[in-house]
Amino acid sequence: MKKVILIVLLSFAHLFAFEYDIELSQQQLQEKIEKKFPYEKKKLLTKTTLSNPKVMLKDGSEKVYMNSDVTFNAPGDISLKAYVEFNGKVIYDNEKKEFYLQNLEIEQLNFDKIPAKFHNTIKSTLEAILPIILNQYPIYTLKENTLKKTATALLLKNIKVENNLMIITLGF
Repeated sequence: MKKVILIVLLSFAHLFAFEYDIELSQQQLQEKIEKKFPYEKKKLLTKTTLSNPKVMLKDGSEKVYMNSDVTFNAPGDISLKAYVEFNGKVIYDNEKKEFYLQNLEIEQLNFDKIPAKFHNTIKSTLEAILPIILNQYPIYTLKENTLKKTATALLLKNIKVENNLMIITLGF
């Protein structure tokens, strides 16, 4: 008898499932991320600046793609420029009700007149800086009125990009 009740309950479980979609446009993400830039990091006598970020959404992906200008300044009025393209995965912090970019990966790094012997150092510097900028600051926070409509223990169920919209599905 218990097995029959369990089978009946499981067959109707989908009726009690709850899902909530959030649609974020590329422009909304751009505006949120732009607030963090330009970002400067000083280390010893050098300064690294990331500026002019651009957010891109790619249909069929669950990642946010970005690029940024990079400037390295050193004593003696030395200023070197580079360009970085990277991506990150959207994660959801249920306690804070916020979304962050994590697992950042540099896809491309272009150097402008920077000697090859500095390329690995620059890449390492960027791999350290990008998480500081993007892992700690939310790209989206659930609004108060959204929270009232939904349960407090929502889980991230799916992320997809279609027609320049990031569609985030939360549910339980």
